[in-house]
Amino acid sequence: MAVVLRTWGEQLGEVQTAISAVLVNQKYELNGRRLERADLEWLHKREEYLTDKLASNGDVVAGSTVSRGAYQVSFS
Repeated sequence: MAVVLRTWGEQLGEVQTAISAVLVNQKYELNGRRLERADLEWLHKREEYLTDKLASNGDVVAGSTVSRGAYQVSFS
């Protein structure tokens, strides 16, 4: 399985898409199978966290900047 690194902004977009899906339909049943989407409260907390990260770090890949070391890592 490949690891896909996403920026704070991309992650925020995914969370906001999930929030929209939850608001449209939190739970449903089809052909005897039940689906429940992610917890809305958790999604809002994640959205706040990602918004803060985006505001403080810019739209970078998580972990791609160095705050204490002598080296900067780039994932390009």
